[in-house]
Amino acid sequence: MKVEVKKTSSLTDNFGRKLNYLRLSVTDQCNLHCTYCKPYSQILINSKAERLSWSELLRIVEIFTCELGINKLRLTGGEPFIRSGLQDFIYTIRGKYPSLSLYITSNGVLISPWIKDLKQSNISGINLSLDSLDPERYYRLTGVNRLDQVLQNLHELLAKDIPVKINTVVLDDMPVSELLSLAALAQKLPVEVRFIEHMAISRTSNQNKPPNYTAKVLEEILKYHYPKLSMLENENTTARRFAVPSFRGTIGIIAGDSRTFCETCNRMRVTARGQLKFCLYDGGVISVIDMIRQGKDNVEIANRIYTAAQHRFQDGNAAQNACAALSIADMVDIGG
Repeated sequence: MKVEVKKTSSLTDNFGRKLNYLRLSVTDQCNLHCTYCKPYSQILINSKAERLSWSELLRIVEIFTCELGINKLRLTGGEPFIRSGLQDFIYTIRGKYPSLSLYITSNGVLISPWIKDLKQSNISGINLSLDSLDPERYYRLTGVNRLDQVLQNLHELLAKDIPVKINTVVLDDMPVSELLSLAALAQKLPVEVRFIEHMAISRTSNQNKPPNYTAKVLEEILKYHYPKLSMLENENTTARRFAVPSFRGTIGIIAGDSRTFCETCNRMRVTARGQLKFCLYDGGVISVIDMIRQGKDNVEIANRIYTAAQHRFQDGNAAQNACAALSIADMVDIGG
């Protein structure tokens, strides 16, 4: 019997997890070359026809919002601000779906000219990817000397009262002193600094090697240096959040490789090339771009997504085991 999804219905998977959060990649291009995300050896030049157009991206937002009931949307990349037309896209989403929580993930290099517009469009928040405060290490990781620009833009965002989270992938060679200097940003500024376990997603990564800085190790380091560190109540987020007395902001730890948050995961991803993923480690479950270009209507596409959600993997380990040959890709291809 065919299941018909009703408008604004809640999408729930086969394990009872409510899927109300979509991460939508607007581009797989980036102005940085971070070693764990977009290695130089894996730079690909893809036809624009392979990527979602702005109208197709808007159609996807419509399907997931009106037919499947998401209430949170994050625009990712690559680097979203590298693609011309992003701000018009944001204004269109805001006009059509004013109650939708709308976020952006960016490396912060190109964001300065758009900060005023982001404030006017009532953006819900920005996640800035920042893996080092040391100029030399930042250059080694990213291939560019733009750390000063990122930090300047961080302060400009905060001056406009735009909520900011800082995402730091903790690579094995990060000195503990640098980890603590990044944590100290939350002491001085009203931000959440989130330390992310390094996930072996890239085609150049060792898929079987766990990170040196596991979530447990990160928490032990922070507790040693901040004895009054206390855990905050979980707000259905991938990050375990902590407070420190006198800090203006908070600290988070995301167990990306350990995958301890899978049982409450509420997110879906659509890549810039239109592939729906329920997990970073799956190989893609539906080609949304194909269905749109085949002329399928919104209800048909929503029904297909609903059906796929009833066969979701229980966790990232199950997804990786089943899709190992399909899921290995660079993070820039997946969409963060």
